[in-house]
This record gives sequence, structure tokens and C-alpha cells, in this order.
Amino acid sequence: MKTIPTHLVRHIALKGALVLAATTLLSLPAAHAQTLLSYWNFNNVSSAYNSTSGLLGSFSTTAAAYGEAYSQTNNSTPGKLAGNSANGAVYHGSSVYIDFTNYGTIASGTINGLSSTSGYTYPSTTTTGAAGYGAFLDSTVNRAATDSTTGGSLLFLNTSGNALNKYITFSLSSAGYTSLSLTYAARLTNGVTSSQVWSYSLDGTNYFSLTTLSPQATGAFNTQTLNLSTLSGSALDNQSSFYLRMTYTGANTQGSQAIDNIQLTGAAVPEPNSALLVLCSIGAAFLCVRRRARLA
Repeated sequence: MKTIPTHLVRHIALKGALVLAATTLLSLPAAHAQTLLSYWNFNNVSSAYNSTSGLLGSFSTTAAAYGEAYSQTNNSTPGKLAGNSANGAVYHGSSVYIDFTNYGTIASGTINGLSSTSGYTYPSTTTTGAAGYGAFLDSTVNRAATDSTTGGSLLFLNTSGNALNKYITFSLSSAGYTSLSLTYAARLTNGVTSSQVWSYSLDGTNYFSLTTLSPQATGAFNTQTLNLSTLSGSALDNQSSFYLRMTYTGANTQGSQAIDNIQLTGAAVPEPNSALLVLCSIGAAFLCVRRRARLA
């Protein structure tokens, strides 16, 4: 009986182990569980929208209800609304917020539910007062599973078309996360022809087109989705900071739109697993044996 050379036995054994490790690695489930990174439910309102009198609500500058804090120094200067720090969300302090600065460029506008010139609370009708933003009725559409609070939603007024081409800017972070998605509830006044143009930036200065969404104008909230990994070619994945901008466009000069329960989610960047490390080790050993066999 012929004896199989030792180097050939090692070669066969290592090759088999390599195949086994690769099979094990490929059989492992991929980690795609989505984590809530940032969340706005707009429930920090004082006072909330009054459906009886039709008065707008406004975001409170003193009570940071449910993790959201709104900063505003006067009636004519829009503030920033911080992200929600509840629900186990990744919260990066002052780097996560919604910036309403651009709405301050509306002449005699409605800033946080109030007149920018007198502080008077405007009714929510689209024909009274100037364009701007404030708080509206709450919605449960797209609400985070752990959120049981009630409050308001963010309302944009478009009186005489003065809100057209105005925008809000989200400052966000995806550090440690990939496969990003942004969802929210949107409501348009019945019959309004309006769209929400989304763009993104990595530096807060240079913006690039993402997509345009046109929610149904039915007077009811419905869910809108931005798959950021697809739309931006994963450019926003694992970024310490990035920016999203939503611009109000449309053909109608009357009407309004509201958004609520904004969720930014992502999947944790996977760490090297044990099977991958074993595969690499066996592969390196396999190459060493082959090299020795050639030199023998």
C-alpha cells in the first residue's frame, strides 16, 4: 500500500477546513435589525392646537416634553427643535435638530404659531395671517412603538403662496449605522397641489437632490418614506453628521401641510464575527502550506 505524503495530507485537510469555514460563514444570518436613531413627535407644544377656536399651537421654549427642546429668543426669529432622546434613540446633543431659520425670511410671517411682528396667535386657516409654521393636531400614524404620548404635529401655512420654496433643515448623525431610512406622517389640506422636495448635504452648505414626495391631499395623515441608502448611494452611512432639507413646493396659493412622527432608523455597522476570523486564519495557514510544498 502506498503512503500518502504528509504535505498532501495537510493540503487536503486544510482545504476541507477552509470549505467548512466558508460554508459556516455564509450560513450565518445577516444583521439588518433597524434601530431608532432620532425621533420627532412634536409633542412639546404649549398650548396645543385648539380645534374649537382654530388657534395654532406653538412649541414650548421652557418645557422639554418627551425629550424635545425648542430654542427661540423672540417672535421674529425661528428656533431649532432638538431630537427626541427617549426610546433608546442615539442622541448627539446639539448636533441633532430641525432648523426653521429659512421660515424667518417670510415677511411678517407666522413663527412658531405667532405673528412675527406682534406675537398675536393666528388662527390656523390658510387665509388669515402670513405663511409660516406652528403646531397642529397630533397623529398616531408612524408613531414609534414605545411612544404613548400625545401633543401636536408640525404645520406649515402657505397663505398667498408665501411658503413656496421655503425649507426646514435636519441636522442628523448616522455614526456607527448604515442602511438608513427616514419615515414620517404627512397631511395635506384637501385638494392642495403640493410637494416636498428632499435634498442632502455632508457639510451643511452643498446640497444634492434626493427625491420629491407628493403626499395625498386628503386631509388625513399617511406615511412617507425616504430610503436614504438607495437614494444617496449610501453616502450618508456611518457619518458623524449630515443634513437633510425639505422644501415646500406646489402650485396652490392656499392650503397647508403637516408632518408628524419623524423617524430616522439604521442598522448597526456589523463587526467581524468568529467565523470570518477562523476563515482568514485557515486561509493564511493554507497559503503557508502551499508555499512550503513548493519549496520542498
